[in-house]
Amino acid sequence: MSRSRISALLAVPLAALAFGACGESPEDQARDSGKDIGKAVAQFQTADNAEQAGQAIDNFRSAVDSMKSETKDRVKEQVDTQGNTLQQAVKEAQSADNPQDALTDLQKAAQDLRSQAQSFQSANNSVAVAFWEGVEEGYDDEID
Repeated sequence: MSRSRISALLAVPLAALAFGACGESPEDQARDSGKDIGKAVAQFQTADNAEQAGQAIDNFRSAVDSMKSETKDRVKEQVDTQGNTLQQAVKEAQSADNPQDALTDLQKAAQDLRSQAQSFQSANNSVAVAFWEGVEEGYDDEID
């Protein structure tokens, strides 16, 4: 076997190792962050009381805080809007005269966010699309 052929054969696995060592793509990172957000949103859906809903908002905030900066840059406005909606629903649930009605409203807000995640996937940015796909997956995994 010629020296150039051996070099070419060795180059293929080395290139594969080099690409493999690069870590996750921005889209993969966004999808993972989205899954974490989706799981936190699902906790609103399954909350039985305002205390559990409060824990869900803490988990949501933690998931937002752990997002990579590239993902945050692409979805910040949408995530902030959804987070504020959920936080307001938690406040209403905590101060409501009828906690069960407030909890039902909170669960509806979580369902609405899940539905909106699909509409947000029409963005022209692959990172944002991957993020919102992850939100759906994380939510659905927790609910199923």
